[in-house]
Amino acid sequence: MPSRTSSSINHIAVVGSGLMGTGIAQIGLEAGIHVVLVGRSEEKCQKAVATIRMGVTRATKKRIPDNQEALTEKVNNLMSLLTTTTSLEQGVRNAEVVLEAVIENLKVKQNLLEEIEQFVRNDCLLVTNTSSFLLSDVAAKVTHRERFAGMHFFNPVPVMKLVEVVRTAHTSDYTYETLMELCHRLSKKPVSSKDTSGFIVNRLLIPYLMEAVRMVERGDATKEDIDVAMKLGAGHPMGPFEIIDFVGLDTIKFIMDEWHQRYPQSTSFQPSATLDKLVADGSLGRKTGQARPGRQIDSPRANPDHQKTPCSSPSRDNRLSSYCGMHVSQLSELTQRINATLTDLDADGQRQLFVTIMSALYVTTAVLVVLLYVCLIYVYGSSSVASPSIWTSKLQTLLEHHRHLNDLIKRDPYDRRTTIC
Repeated sequence: MPSRTSSSINHIAVVGSGLMGTGIAQIGLEAGIHVVLVGRSEEKCQKAVATIRMGVTRATKKRIPDNQEALTEKVNNLMSLLTTTTSLEQGVRNAEVVLEAVIENLKVKQNLLEEIEQFVRNDCLLVTNTSSFLLSDVAAKVTHRERFAGMHFFNPVPVMKLVEVVRTAHTSDYTYETLMELCHRLSKKPVSSKDTSGFIVNRLLIPYLMEAVRMVERGDATKEDIDVAMKLGAGHPMGPFEIIDFVGLDTIKFIMDEWHQRYPQSTSFQPSATLDKLVADGSLGRKTGQARPGRQIDSPRANPDHQKTPCSSPSRDNRLSSYCGMHVSQLSELTQRINATLTDLDADGQRQLFVTIMSALYVTTAVLVVLLYVCLIYVYGSSSVASPSIWTSKLQTLLEHHRHLNDLIKRDPYDRRTTIC
């Protein structure tokens, strides 16, 4: 194989136009590399281009904050390095590195890599972004396994600094070293892992998330208390249920199903009936635009205040109470997303201004919650309004987020980032 380093890599292909694929493409463009993005349809490719342009603009604006003309020129120059196609052969034939970032389905990945290998150059490196499968399984149909390895990026790719570089028993030193150097060129911090289920991060993270689910199912604690406890007690930027919603309930389920099949006797990898039902019902998390479906994981014993009084039919008052309660939950969801937005801000005046505005928003939201509850009692009576402890819990959650925000202000911006699958 010819001598080559990451600095000489000028063309990469990313197969998959979803969240991970667009993120990998974006950081490739920002590193000055020509990127071909392979999507399933023209519509998906156009959507991916819009997403990438928005991300490139946001990142570039931090470096060129006050010159719109220079900003536009820089973004256009970077975007000129991007090509999209729906043809796999056309997309990968000139690439020096091909990264697959498709759905976490073993057969799909195996068949895709087999097809890719038919079209690539003889010296092209094949890379999978799998987060859960063994690379030896993913590469079952790959012929030149010395040129195959894993680069597990984390979501969101432009923000998360970590990349797990995984090698199999067949991966050549050249392939491994080239990918390690490529990570540095993409402004990422690579760590090395052997080919083991979950690699480093997910092998520790997924059982932790599932134990949080089981705690709620057993009635040990509420979801809200678990999230607050891990953020304020363990210093985590996000609680386990926030992570589950962000990653996607389907992704967690796919990983657990694969691990349970491989290690059926392990109690750490036992499936959750609640999680299975939510995924079957289409409640996948933020990716489907739902208001935190992971919050539906609950047990009557975990929060007895949430039990409803039996009634023959729902009254208009109860429907109103439920409707208002839903919007209180959405206000809480908004404030949690604001916390996540802090990761995209610089540690300068812009960040401080944002923090000031958000602090005012927290206080205003808390006041609105109290006024809404008082008005409902005045108009419909206390019997038609949800239990006061529920509203108190919502208000307490808002205040916890506000205290968490103040804690984040004191930290370095990069210390707030959490590791996501």
